[in-house]
Amino acid sequence: MTFEIAERIAADGSIHQPLDEDQARGVINRLKTLEVEAVGVCLLWSTVNGRHEDRLGALLDRHLPGVPYTLSQV
Repeated sequence: MTFEIAERIAADGSIHQPLDEDQARGVINRLKTLEVEAVGVCLLWSTVNGRHEDRLGALLDRHLPGVPYTLSQV
């Protein structure tokens, strides 16, 4: 399963488009409904600026507790 969330980090690490947290919570709610067993987060240029992946990790901790996840930047 693959889901997209609106956001964009540029190659230089600047934030081109902020993370759409409402959309992210919607995706997380869908993951909950689907009863996923694990989540992998991979956002373009997170190795240069991991702010959006970090925030998604925090949202997963809060809204999908107990489900393991991996951030690609780590």
